[in-house]
Amino acid sequence: LRNCTVRDNVCQVGTGISNDHTAEGGGFYSGSGSETFLNCSIFHNTDYSFGGGHTYAYGGGINVSSGSLWITNSVIGSNLVYSTGGYAATSDGGGINTGSSVTGAVVNCSIAYNNLDGLSSSGNAALPVMNTILYFNANNGTQILGPTNVTYCDVLGGFSGVGNINNNPFFLE
Repeated sequence: LRNCTVRDNVCQVGTGISNDHTAEGGGFYSGSGSETFLNCSIFHNTDYSFGGGHTYAYGGGINVSSGSLWITNSVIGSNLVYSTGGYAATSDGGGINTGSSVTGAVVNCSIAYNNLDGLSSSGNAALPVMNTILYFNANNGTQILGPTNVTYCDVLGGFSGVGNINNNPFFLE
């Protein structure tokens, strides 16, 4: 995707019965493949799972389960991901969620104002994040969850890595 806006989409999965439900990617979902975002805006998307069993919701803005994800010069903001369930409810990746084998990079992006962590990666994939702002996600809580190689980024609360800072960015519309 180039020069695109992905906005106001909803992925909603569930019923009142005791089944397990998984919602993936409020704005964009890929089970596998090579996904590229260049100069895109991904915002105001919702990923919601509900039901009587276990419920899982991953990636309010973007969810990529396997393959590759390349995001450059893009904004991922104000996305929602949540789940409610009878037994257990799990939600990750308010902005971006990646699976255990995803490769690629996030470069020169702003990831902000998502209801949960800005970036969540699972498994052994240490997704490189460079020259990116991760701020005001998760109600000023966790910005990054899981293995990630973060360099020269502005991360709320700080993050270990070369050149990272913790300075309040001034976002202008």
